[in-house]
Amino acid sequence: MTPIDFSISRILILCLLLAGGVVHADGFPIAREGQALATIVHAASPTPAEQQACKELAEYLQKITGASFNIVAETDHQESRGIYVGQTQRASNAGIAFDTLGQEQWIIRSDDQSLILTGGRPRGTLYAVYHFLEDDLGVRWWNPFEESVPTKQTLEIATMSRQGQPRFVYREIHYSFGGHPYDRWEGQFSARNRINAAGTDTIALKYGGAVRYGPPAIAHTYHNYLGNLDETFAAHPQWFALYQGQRVKNSQLCLTNPELRAHFVERLKAYIEEGKTLAAQKDLAEPTFYAIQPADGRLPWCECPRCKNLSTREGGASALMIDFANALASKIAKDYPDISLVPLAYLDTADAPRTLKPLPNVLVLLADTTSNMVAPITDPTNQRFRDMLTRWSRIADNNNLLIWDYAVNFNDFPSKIVPIGMCSFGFPFPSHTTYQPDYQFMRDHGVRGLFIQHEYPIVSDMRDLKIWLEAKLLEDPDRDYQSLVDDFVTGYYGPAAPMIKEYLSLIETATKESKSYLTWTANPGDFKFLTVDYLDKAH
Repeated sequence: MTPIDFSISRILILCLLLAGGVVHADGFPIAREGQALATIVHAASPTPAEQQACKELAEYLQKITGASFNIVAETDHQESRGIYVGQTQRASNAGIAFDTLGQEQWIIRSDDQSLILTGGRPRGTLYAVYHFLEDDLGVRWWNPFEESVPTKQTLEIATMSRQGQPRFVYREIHYSFGGHPYDRWEGQFSARNRINAAGTDTIALKYGGAVRYGPPAIAHTYHNYLGNLDETFAAHPQWFALYQGQRVKNSQLCLTNPELRAHFVERLKAYIEEGKTLAAQKDLAEPTFYAIQPADGRLPWCECPRCKNLSTREGGASALMIDFANALASKIAKDYPDISLVPLAYLDTADAPRTLKPLPNVLVLLADTTSNMVAPITDPTNQRFRDMLTRWSRIADNNNLLIWDYAVNFNDFPSKIVPIGMCSFGFPFPSHTTYQPDYQFMRDHGVRGLFIQHEYPIVSDMRDLKIWLEAKLLEDPDRDYQSLVDDFVTGYYGPAAPMIKEYLSLIETATKESKSYLTWTANPGDFKFLTVDYLDKAH
């Protein structure tokens, strides 16, 4: 080709582009000069989450490009080009076998004729759309109130093919943003950042639903199963712990008692049916977790011969708890194969039994009440919890171990208990530096998921950064940590980002040098880095 021929070819291509012709050797054009070049196409029978995925994709593409994007059913779409969202025939023709996909597995594929955003049900397609908006188009959801959306009137994406799914099956961050977090958004922020559980709250089905606990409660449920304790104790004193030779009402229960176990099985089945009914009435996902857990606190454990023999042989009260949960689980497994019982390894039950293993439908929830929150789990100061987790991971060898992690300090007792000025629940501390090594260690030791208690609102130090990092690293613990921090600080704080980075460096260095040890109930004096010099520089 001569130079003149080459120039003529370039002019022809430019004319075609300006006239709206499609001349793309590579890449998929979405919009040009504020005009949509593609239609959003959904399957003939989309789920509520897939419908929401289409709606949000159209909404954010309009925010980015200024163009209005039509949404149509695949049966009404006559063109070959389109953005195919959900389990469409176009995706199937591309070789995607939907029946092989996990519930949260997402797939993004594109060529010069189509963009496919699909995944497993119920959440995979939503996650594909959110990943596309975040990773490819630069959208960020910092918290339920604030987002960043770039603007670009002409938008074309390169040919790509990638997929993924969250590393942890269960990802819950128990948070609050100055009020009930789900009244307005129905779990929108959680879904957009791939958090899939909301405790007693909800994530609407249009946002993929949630991994939910059923009634009667999400924790410490033994006594809930007994109704009025005074009446039950009067009628069945043998169901309560034998302690120092007497049956004690304010106690844990006699978990080896056959009558008590039969009562729990009957009540559990009733609670499961109630959970299904309530889910249908409120248009929510059916609960799959049911807490079978000791009462809170260090109440007496049973010393009857059966209980004593089991706890002595297995090394502690956790054996009573696991044996009891196994007994219930074996009675419901056939009729309720999707239900998991969740005992709580906490305080007296924190140490794993020597040999007793939970059944596959028993998920042990291990609470971290001992760790130093400003040091990773691999740090020498955290050997106690690290050893606990390691022992439980050997016992719970069906990948059925969950973690209850504390991301806040609970030293907020009323002043009549602790003198005014001696509460420290709002003090700053750089726990965010521990998230990645902790989640990586947990992943490598078979942890199935995490519940992170992070409910304090604005008083919690760097709350929005911490919750955002928790969400991203729960989905993928191997993401580049410093890039995530830089992304948030730059995007969220804007012109203040350099000062925030200085502050983070200051508090991280000061905490490390002070060798502070901060548990979930740390006292003010434990925050050794809060010196006059530090506070002056931080201010």
